[in-house]
Amino acid sequence: MAPIQPRPALPGPRDRAATQARLVAAAGNVLARDGFAALGVNRIAVEAGCDKVLIYRYFGGWKGCCAPSAKAPTSGPRSRNWRAAIRPV
Repeated sequence: MAPIQPRPALPGPRDRAATQARLVAAAGNVLARDGFAALGVNRIAVEAGCDKVLIYRYFGGWKGCCAPSAKAPTSGPRSRNWRAAIRPV
Protein backbone atom coordinates (compact mmCIF):
# COMPACT_ATOMS: atom_id res chain seq x y z
CA MET A 1 0.00 0.00 0.00
CA ALA A 2 1.38 3.39 -1.01
CA PRO A 3 1.88 6.04 1.68
CA ILE A 4 -0.75 8.76 1.86
CA GLN A 5 0.33 11.92 0.05
CA PRO A 6 -1.77 15.01 0.83
CA ARG A 7 -3.11 16.86 -2.18
CA PRO A 8 -3.02 20.66 -2.25
CA ALA A 9 -6.25 22.40 -1.35
CA LEU A 10 -8.31 23.45 -4.33
CA PRO A 11 -8.52 27.23 -4.76
CA GLY A 12 -11.78 29.04 -5.31
CA PRO A 13 -15.17 29.40 -3.67
CA ARG A 14 -16.75 26.62 -1.65
CA ASP A 15 -19.08 24.35 -3.59
CA ARG A 16 -20.86 21.68 -1.56
CA ALA A 17 -22.07 19.69 -4.56
CA ALA A 18 -18.62 19.64 -6.15
CA THR A 19 -17.02 18.60 -2.86
CA GLN A 20 -19.54 15.79 -2.39
CA ALA A 21 -18.84 14.59 -5.93
CA ARG A 22 -15.08 14.64 -5.28
CA LEU A 23 -15.54 12.66 -2.06
CA VAL A 24 -17.70 10.01 -3.74
CA ALA A 25 -15.23 9.73 -6.63
CA ALA A 26 -12.32 9.52 -4.18
CA ALA A 27 -14.04 6.70 -2.24
CA GLY A 28 -14.52 4.76 -5.47
CA ASN A 29 -10.93 5.38 -6.54
CA VAL A 30 -9.48 4.25 -3.21
CA LEU A 31 -11.64 1.14 -3.20
CA ALA A 32 -10.78 0.23 -6.80
CA ARG A 33 -7.06 0.92 -6.41
CA ASP A 34 -6.28 -0.19 -2.84
CA GLY A 35 -9.18 -2.44 -1.84
CA PHE A 36 -11.68 -2.43 0.99
CA ALA A 37 -9.04 -2.80 3.71
CA ALA A 38 -7.56 0.60 2.83
CA LEU A 39 -10.90 2.41 2.80
CA GLY A 40 -11.41 4.99 5.55
CA VAL A 41 -12.17 8.64 6.13
CA ASN A 42 -8.51 9.69 6.22
CA ARG A 43 -7.65 8.06 2.91
CA ILE A 44 -10.82 9.33 1.20
CA ALA A 45 -10.25 12.88 2.45
CA VAL A 46 -6.64 12.92 1.26
CA GLU A 47 -7.65 11.52 -2.13
CA ALA A 48 -10.38 14.19 -2.48
CA GLY A 49 -8.16 17.00 -1.20
CA CYS A 50 -10.46 18.09 1.61
CA ASP A 51 -10.91 17.78 5.37
CA LYS A 52 -12.26 14.49 6.71
CA VAL A 53 -14.84 16.40 8.78
CA LEU A 54 -16.73 17.00 5.53
CA ILE A 55 -17.23 13.23 5.09
CA TYR A 56 -19.05 13.12 8.42
CA ARG A 57 -20.96 16.34 7.71
CA TYR A 58 -22.16 15.37 4.24
CA PHE A 59 -22.46 11.58 4.52
CA GLY A 60 -22.38 10.58 8.19
CA GLY A 61 -19.14 8.60 7.71
CA TRP A 62 -17.24 6.62 5.09
CA LYS A 63 -20.07 4.13 4.56
CA GLY A 64 -22.43 6.90 3.51
CA CYS A 65 -19.76 8.30 1.24
CA CYS A 66 -19.39 4.93 -0.50
CA ALA A 67 -23.12 4.32 -0.97
CA PRO A 68 -23.43 6.54 -4.07
CA SER A 69 -20.45 4.70 -5.62
CA ALA A 70 -22.43 1.47 -5.37
CA LYS A 71 -24.80 2.98 -7.93
CA ALA A 72 -21.92 3.55 -10.39
CA PRO A 73 -22.26 2.53 -14.04
CA THR A 74 -22.19 -1.21 -14.64
CA SER A 75 -19.90 -1.04 -17.66
CA GLY A 76 -16.44 0.33 -18.33
CA PRO A 77 -13.05 -0.10 -16.64
CA ARG A 78 -14.02 1.57 -13.39
CA SER A 79 -17.01 -0.71 -12.86
CA ARG A 80 -14.81 -3.77 -13.40
CA ASN A 81 -12.39 -2.49 -10.74
CA TRP A 82 -15.30 -1.84 -8.36
CA ARG A 83 -16.68 -5.36 -8.73
CA ALA A 84 -13.21 -6.89 -8.30
CA ALA A 85 -12.62 -4.86 -5.13
CA ILE A 86 -15.82 -6.04 -3.41
CA ARG A 87 -15.94 -9.68 -4.44
CA PRO A 88 -16.07 -12.14 -1.52
CA VAL A 89 -12.82 -13.57 -0.22
